[in-house]
Amino acid sequence: MARLPYITRRDDLPPENRDAWDRIQAGRGQVYRNFQLMLNSPELAARVCAVGDVLLHSPTLDKPLRELIMLAVARELNSQYEWSVHEAPALASGVRDHVIQGIKHRAYKGFLPKEKVFVDLAREVLGSRLSDGTWLAVEHLLGRQGAVDAVLFIGQVALISRFHDAVQLDPDPGMQPLLPIP
Repeated sequence: MARLPYITRRDDLPPENRDAWDRIQAGRGQVYRNFQLMLNSPELAARVCAVGDVLLHSPTLDKPLRELIMLAVARELNSQYEWSVHEAPALASGVRDHVIQGIKHRAYKGFLPKEKVFVDLAREVLGSRLSDGTWLAVEHLLGRQGAVDAVLFIGQVALISRFHDAVQLDPDPGMQPLLPIP
């Protein structure tokens, strides 16, 4: 059970904070459950969403790459919700099932170098240190802006994932846990 109340309607917010609901809805088309919890701090919720919207529309990060990165972050942080929400969209966007299963089970044999480098990027950014080799490989593949966008995207996904875990975001109705967590 979530540690915070869900703000499920715009009118649940005080009038001076309803623009936060509007900004989130405008960027995403709806106010998803995680943002319904985040709206307990309306201005911050709107700003976190705005950063995410910029990264989701970055010309340097296509949808399959974003989905691969989201899965790599979810696996690294053992974020059940994030993984369960993004496994199917990753496959639908073109991420190979072998890669999805490899990330899930931390078995990277058979990955293309351009797939593995982004798993390494997420692991290293969330771990103790980003190696020069991984940075240079990402910068080679995406350019300087793309490398920066990828690192910031990892941070954004980690922020959202940690928020889910901290406030105990409830699974979506009918959601099956898909990530094996020890």
